[in-house]
Amino acid sequence: MVLRFFSLSISSSKSKRLTTNNYFFTTTTTTPPFKFLLRYLSTAAQLPLQSQSNNNFNSTPSIVPLTRSLLSPRPCPCPFLPLNNNTTFGSLRPTSRCFTTTDQSHHRDSINYDVVIVGAGPAGLSAAIRLKQLCRQNDVDLSVCVVEKGAQLGAHIISGNVFEPRALDELLPQWKQEEVPISVPVSSDKFWLLTRDRAFSLPSPFDNKGNYVISLSQLVRWLGIKAEELGVEIYPGFAASEILYDSNRKVVGIATNDMGVAKDGSKRETFQRGVELKGRITLLAEGCRGSLSQKIMGDYNLREKVQAQHQTYALGIKEVWEIDESKHTPGSVLHTIGWPLDHKTYGGSFLYHMKDRQVSVGLVVALDYHNPYLNPYEEFQKLKHHPAIKRLLEGGTVIQYGARTLNEGGLQSIPYPVFPGGALIGCSAGFLNVPKIKGTHTAMKSGMLAAEATYGALHEGTSMEIYWEKLNKSWIWDELYRARNFRPAFKYGLIPGLAFSALEHYILRGRSPLTLKHGKPDHGATEAASLHSPIQYAKPDGMLSFDVPTSLYRSNTNHVHDQPAHLRLRDPAIPKLVNLPHYAGPESRYCPARVYEYVQDDKGQPELHINAQNCLHCKACDIKDPKQNIEWTVPEGGGGPGYLVM
Repeated sequence: MVLRFFSLSISSSKSKRLTTNNYFFTTTTTTPPFKFLLRYLSTAAQLPLQSQSNNNFNSTPSIVPLTRSLLSPRPCPCPFLPLNNNTTFGSLRPTSRCFTTTDQSHHRDSINYDVVIVGAGPAGLSAAIRLKQLCRQNDVDLSVCVVEKGAQLGAHIISGNVFEPRALDELLPQWKQEEVPISVPVSSDKFWLLTRDRAFSLPSPFDNKGNYVISLSQLVRWLGIKAEELGVEIYPGFAASEILYDSNRKVVGIATNDMGVAKDGSKRETFQRGVELKGRITLLAEGCRGSLSQKIMGDYNLREKVQAQHQTYALGIKEVWEIDESKHTPGSVLHTIGWPLDHKTYGGSFLYHMKDRQVSVGLVVALDYHNPYLNPYEEFQKLKHHPAIKRLLEGGTVIQYGARTLNEGGLQSIPYPVFPGGALIGCSAGFLNVPKIKGTHTAMKSGMLAAEATYGALHEGTSMEIYWEKLNKSWIWDELYRARNFRPAFKYGLIPGLAFSALEHYILRGRSPLTLKHGKPDHGATEAASLHSPIQYAKPDGMLSFDVPTSLYRSNTNHVHDQPAHLRLRDPAIPKLVNLPHYAGPESRYCPARVYEYVQDDKGQPELHINAQNCLHCKACDIKDPKQNIEWTVPEGGGGPGYLVM
C-alpha cells in the first residue's frame, strides 16, 4: 500500500497537491531520486499508509509511517538519496546542506545540516521554530533537520496534559487565531486525598486558571506543521542510535540505526544502512531518559560539572476514555494523592475532561518506591475501582492506553546542558515543575533559549555557553527554584511531605533558606523481597480494569519482530542470580507492558524472557532495575507505540 500510494503520487512530472493525515504537501518529481525513495520506503516503512482528507487536529488521525517531510518541496531532493560526493543543493550558504555517499555498502550516507535536532517533541520543535524565526528576521539561511523515532509526529508523545500556554504565547503569539488543538480551558480545579473508599477535598495548589486541557500528541503534530512552514525538515520513522564525534571528541551529529537487521545479526533482504546526519550544532530533545542524552551526560560529566544530584523519576500510566455525555464536564481537572499507594510511596492520580466526551485518567508512581512487589500497572487498575472514579468511568469505553517515565528531580538534578557541539533541551535535561505537574511549557522555553544560543553561535560567533546563562536568567529557573523542595520533602512519607510542601507553597512561597536533597537513586531504593509481603491484585473485570495484552492493543504498539532486541542485559546472569532470588523479579512488575517475564527453560529452571515487541518506550526498566543491568536502546525507526490522542 505504501509503494502504491507513492508511485501514484509521483507518477507525473507536474507538481501535485496531496493530503494525508492532516498534512498538505506538494511534490515535484525527478525520476532517479524518487526511484531510490521508493526503494527506501519499501524497506523502512512498516505501517500501512492511510489518507485523511480533513485538516481537523482535534479528530483522531490515522496512523501513517511518514509526515509530509519526505515529499515536501525543498531546495534539494529527498536527503536519503545516494548522490555524488560533495554534491550541494540550493542553500544560500554553500556548506549548508551537503550530501555524500559511497558505493561501498558498509559505509553510511552522510548529510550535512547547520543544526540537527533529535526528537520531535515540544522542546525539539520549539527549538526548530525559534531558530527559523530568527533566520527570517535577519535574512539568514540555516538548515535545520529534526529526526524522530516515532512513525509519525506525536506517535511517542504522551502527557496528562493540562497545558500552560506561556511559552507558546512567546513562540507563536497569534496561535489563538489559528486552528490549533487547544480549545478546552480549565473550568474547575480540584484536589482530593483518597482513602480506600472515600475522597477528602483539599485546597488546590495548582492554580490552573488560564490553562487548557489538551492532547499533547495532537499539539505536537500542529507544531510540526508550523515548523515545516518555516522550512524545517522533519524526518519521522528514523531512530538516532549513535553520537558522531570528530577527532577532538566534539559532537558533530548523529547516525540513525540500520534497518532490516535480523535477530541473529544477519542482514535481511530489506536491509538498509543507517544515515549520518551531521550538524554544526546538535540539540538533543529525546525526552525523559533519552539514550543519547544519557551517554552525553556520562561522556562529558555534565552533572558533576555543576554538582547536580542524580535525577529522580516517576512512571505515568494513562488511559483516554469516552464517557457518557451526562457525566462529562469539559475542562474539569482533578488531582488526587493517597490511595491506592501506601504512605511511603510518592505519587498520585489525575483525571482531566477533554472535548468530545473524552476523559484522561492516569496514575503517576515515583520510581523510588521500596517494595519490589509493587506493580504500577495493577495499582492503576485498582485506582479505577475507587467509588469516586468508578462512577464517572462506568459505561464508558477506553480509546487509548500508554505509559512514560517523567523527570521529578527538579532544580537539584539539572545537569550542565551544554557540551562540545551541542546542548540538551527539554526533558532530556529535566525541566519538569513537580508541584505544577507540568513540563511542556518549560521544555518549549528551553528549546527556544537553546535556539537563540545556537543562532548566536552559528551566525554571530558567540558561545553555546550562553544557553546556560539564558536558562539561569529565565522564568524556567525562577519556577524551578521556588519548586525545588517539593519533591524531596516526600522522601519522609506522605504526611510529612504534605506538611512541608504546604509550608513551602503557602507561607515561604519557595523562598526557604534550605534546599533539600534527594534520597537514594530510584534503582537503589528497591528493598529486598524478604522485607515485604507479596501484593495480591484483583483480576481485571474487563469493564474498568484490564489485562496487559488488552491495554497494549489500545496503545497501537508495533515493532518488527525479526530484529535484535533493543533491551539489552549488560550481564545476562544477573536476573537469575540477583533479581529473582533477592528482589522477586521486579522487572516483571515495574514494566507496564509485560516486556519481562520469567519462564521455565528446558531444564525447568527460571530464566528471564524479554518480549521486546511489547515495549512502550517508557524507559522504566532503564531506571528501576536494581543493578542497572538493563540498557534501553532504540529499535528500528517507526517502531513503538502509535499514540493519537495522548
